[in-house]
Amino acid sequence: MRKNQREIAFQNYKNRSKKTQELSVPDTVDLFSSESSPCAVSAPVNDLNLLKELSMYPDKAVSKAGITDFLRHQWYLSDLLVSFSFFDQNFSYQIKKKMVTALSYKNSEDYKNRIKIDTVDLNFTQKTVADFVNHKSINFFNILKIPTEFLKFDPEEWENMPDYQLGLSVVRRMQVVNDFAERGVALIQNYNSILTKDENQKQFLLQVVESHRKRFPDARKSTIISDEIYSK
Repeated sequence: MRKNQREIAFQNYKNRSKKTQELSVPDTVDLFSSESSPCAVSAPVNDLNLLKELSMYPDKAVSKAGITDFLRHQWYLSDLLVSFSFFDQNFSYQIKKKMVTALSYKNSEDYKNRIKIDTVDLNFTQKTVADFVNHKSINFFNILKIPTEFLKFDPEEWENMPDYQLGLSVVRRMQVVNDFAERGVALIQNYNSILTKDENQKQFLLQVVESHRKRFPDARKSTIISDEIYSK
C-alpha cells in the first residue's frame, strides 16, 4: 500500500493525541515495500494486509486511529477495483479459484463505492481478497475491455492464454493515482520550502515551470530545435 498514506495516518493521530495525552507512537510504520506502492495490481492485497497489521497493533488507541484514517483512502478493496488481483501473480491458484467463484455472489447491500470493513471481526485477519469479490467485480473487465474467456478455465492455465496476457498488459500499465498525487504534493511542498518562503516568489516559480512545460512538452531533440527556430 501507499507509504505516504500510512505516514499521514499516524502523523494525524500523533498531532491530535498531543493535545490530550502522551502516547508512544512510531514515527512511521514501514509495512510494505515502497517499490510496490505505485503498482495497481498489488494495491488490493497491500490495502488488506495493512488493515490486518493495523488491527493487530498492540496499542489499540493507535490502531483505531490508524484504521479510521486509512479507511478514508481505501478504494482498492471496492468490489470493482479488487479485480486487479486477478492479475496479481503472487497469489496462489486456490485464492484465484475462490475469486472466480465469488463472481457469482450477490451482496445483500448495495455498496456504491467501498465495501464496509469490520476490523473488529475476529476472523478479519483470515480474510483474503477473494472475500471482497462479488458479481459487480466483473464490470472491471467490461470497463477496461478485457476479455473474460480465461475465467472459465483453471487459474493454472491462465498464464498461457492470450486473453489473460492481454489483460495483464493492460493492468500493468496502470498505476496508483492517489499515490502519485500525494508524492507530487509532498515534492512541490519540499521544493518550495527549499527555494523560497516568499509566497509571491513561489507563485512566480510555478508560472515559470508551467510556461516551460508548454514550450517543452517532451524531451525530444526535435522539440527543442523547433522551439529554437520559433524563438528566432
